[in-house]
Amino acid sequence: MWVWVGFVLCLMICGWGLWRGDRPNRLAAAIVLVAWCLSLLLHQWGNYAGPERVVVVIDIIAMGLLIVLSFWSRRLWILIASALQIATVALHFAAGITHVNHWTYVTVTGLLGGYGLLLCMAVAFAVHEWQPRATPKRVESRR
Repeated sequence: MWVWVGFVLCLMICGWGLWRGDRPNRLAAAIVLVAWCLSLLLHQWGNYAGPERVVVVIDIIAMGLLIVLSFWSRRLWILIASALQIATVALHFAAGITHVNHWTYVTVTGLLGGYGLLLCMAVAFAVHEWQPRATPKRVESRR
C-alpha cells in the first residue's frame, strides 16, 4: 500500500515540478519520475532475494544524474536529494554484501530514497513557487 501512496505522491510532486519549476527543478523532477516509474515497472513483485540488479542500476543512474545536476545548478536541495540517493544506493550494496532484514531494507529505501526525496522536492518546489520573482523593468522611451 505505501508503495502506491508513494507513487501517487511522486506523480503529484514531480508533476508540480515539471509544471511550475524552473529548468533545474524540471530536470530533477524528470529524473526522479522516470527512475521511480522504471523501478516500479521492472521490479519483480513478490520475489524478494535482496536488491534487484535492474533497480540498483536505475538508482545508480538517477544518483549520477542528480549529482551532475547538483554541480551544474548549484542548488542546495538537489545536493540533499543526491545525498539521499547516495544513501539508497549504499544500502543496496550493503544489503548485497551483508544480511539485512527485509523490512529494514524496504523501510530505509522507502524513507530515504522515497518519502525523504519527495519531501525534499516538495519543499524546494514550494520555496520556488512562493519566492518573489524579479520582474523585468520596463524601459520607457524618452521622446
